[in-house]
Amino acid sequence: MTEGFMGHLRIRNISFWSHLKLVSVFGLCFGFSAGITGFVVSFITPERVFINFFEEVTAVSGISAGLLGVFLWPLFCGIAGVIFGIITYFPFKLFLKIARGLRVNIRVS
Repeated sequence: MTEGFMGHLRIRNISFWSHLKLVSVFGLCFGFSAGITGFVVSFITPERVFINFFEEVTAVSGISAGLLGVFLWPLFCGIAGVIFGIITYFPFKLFLKIARGLRVNIRVS
């Protein structure tokens, strides 16, 4: 199997589904980072990490909230990424047209 090459890629146009996948993956990665950060903080200061469901009908705090956040943050941010991707598709296409593309350094295989 040949290794991909690292090079510059200029994005001049992007389809709706590719844009949605890209923004959703960014949201998932951000949510995973936020969840791991909350989990680490729950070990250091457990009283600062809490999750309220349905306006304090059910509340979780401490290390269990940090562990629950590892699963809930990516879900929440992934859904927010989909919504954000839908909203930002046409402005991003306009940006690509005005800036004559977006140059990224990426490994292509």
